[in-house]
Amino acid sequence: MKIHDKVYGDFEISEPVLLDLLEEPIVKRADKVKQGGTTAGINNLPDFSRLEHCIGAMLIVRHLGGTIEEQIAALLHDVSHTAFSHVIDVVFDKNESQNYHEDIKESFILDSSIPALLAKYGFSIDRILDESNFGLLERSSPDLCADRVDYALRAQDYYRNDYAGSKALFEHLVNHNSEIVFDSVDSAILFSKNFYSFVQNDVANPRNMAAYRVLADAIKYAYEKGVITKNDLLLTDDGLWSVLSNSDDTYVTQRLSLLTNKFAIDSVSENDQFHYKMTTKKRWVNPNVLIKGTVRPIFELTNELKDIYQNYVEWVSHPQYAYVHGL
Repeated sequence: MKIHDKVYGDFEISEPVLLDLLEEPIVKRADKVKQGGTTAGINNLPDFSRLEHCIGAMLIVRHLGGTIEEQIAALLHDVSHTAFSHVIDVVFDKNESQNYHEDIKESFILDSSIPALLAKYGFSIDRILDESNFGLLERSSPDLCADRVDYALRAQDYYRNDYAGSKALFEHLVNHNSEIVFDSVDSAILFSKNFYSFVQNDVANPRNMAAYRVLADAIKYAYEKGVITKNDLLLTDDGLWSVLSNSDDTYVTQRLSLLTNKFAIDSVSENDQFHYKMTTKKRWVNPNVLIKGTVRPIFELTNELKDIYQNYVEWVSHPQYAYVHGL
């Protein structure tokens, strides 16, 4: 099977376990869940799906010589995301950690046919679910990992229309003792600049954060009123939107009606009238660079990135206040 990835190019996948996993219903469902929640809809931007991101993480691991077991873990790492991805973290007051999908991941996968499929090929579901076994796939910030690298490079392509730039950075990733590092200082600097631009100007953009909260309000209200169930949260984006929009509940439908490309807010101060006081998860990187056999963090090699990082920390550490037009 040939996979054409929009960022990384063509890969030939021949391992039966990977081919079978790609046909699993809960894996295919992730193709109907957008990475950015409401972001694409209010910005008239293309967006990538959770499945594209999962496959991308798998391809990074594959490109860097990771085992089939780690490629499996990468392919499955985000399939438990609910409809609208991290919007659900706002619903359940997990916006600082953004880990609702991780809380349900084990039960979500264990209740599927995936454990039996993996056992058929001799893989342990317990090992697959424990991402601490896989240093290429997942590491704590500020280190690089396939998860963090893929969503950053994919956003650079989709949101900035910079395919050439994201592909070039991909080619400068290397595997050093099961850790993802860059092989050049310039690549590490450019990746870091792009990363901080993305997390500040897209993820922590007040308009985007306010749109998350408008949709989260609708979902939470519908859930508390029994309009939707927890199982409905595991529908696709379109599936959950359809249930909400057909509810005939004016609180819900009025909020959904705001979430178009005309969605507008005023960024205000805490002393003004506002609808939302907004914070979000801090996301940061300090990539290691391999220089003549020695690994060094890029912050040690340039002061420019320290300044960019401090600016981002200042931004993300303080609440943003939004007044939503029409609410």
